[in-house]
Amino acid sequence: MKIKTLTDIEIAKNIRRSTFSRCQPANLIKLEGEVIDGIRYLTFSVNPAASIELYPMIDMLAEFLGLVKKRPTFANPNLIQFWEAVRSYAIKQIEHDKRIPVVLSGHGIAGSIAIIAGYDFLRMHQYNICKVVTFGAPKSLNKKKLNDHFLYLLSEVSTNYVLPKDRLPKMFRFSSYANIKLNKAVLKDRCLSGICDDDYASIDSYIKCLEVVTK
Repeated sequence: MKIKTLTDIEIAKNIRRSTFSRCQPANLIKLEGEVIDGIRYLTFSVNPAASIELYPMIDMLAEFLGLVKKRPTFANPNLIQFWEAVRSYAIKQIEHDKRIPVVLSGHGIAGSIAIIAGYDFLRMHQYNICKVVTFGAPKSLNKKKLNDHFLYLLSEVSTNYVLPKDRLPKMFRFSSYANIKLNKAVLKDRCLSGICDDDYASIDSYIKCLEVVTK
């Protein structure tokens, strides 16, 4: 039986509520958890101003240009650091009741963290990950995982929404990382008329576009 969760628009709005405010400059990554109608929602958000501490610009540029050799880790090791910063807290959230279905979500880099978290949880064989919803998430999983069983399980429950003019999902295009086999729902730009290019990456743009296409 298919589990009825919040709609993807509602999940996106949860992400918007979780987004860092300017009064939180010291925090690096935030994970919020709540149970709604018997489903646990874990929402990731990353502070762009502080993220440089874990992902130096020189590393990001090297990844973008494909100058970094393939690594044995299951995902981009720089992004794994973000996940490890909240991993124990996330596990404690789920440990309250392992039977409760779990939905992971995030926007941008935080979306990549949600994908990495989903993969990691599935490898543990003990958590009920029923859905992973991301918006504009850049590539994060190792291409060597093409035939990986857990990546297949992840692809069955994942959707990564992408706006064509959002530059962030195009990061690491020449690197050894990819969102392989993840369902990619490309949204149309025409529903965002009047939005300047710099705003295409915002969660508000994704919400607006989803509201238009789901009418």
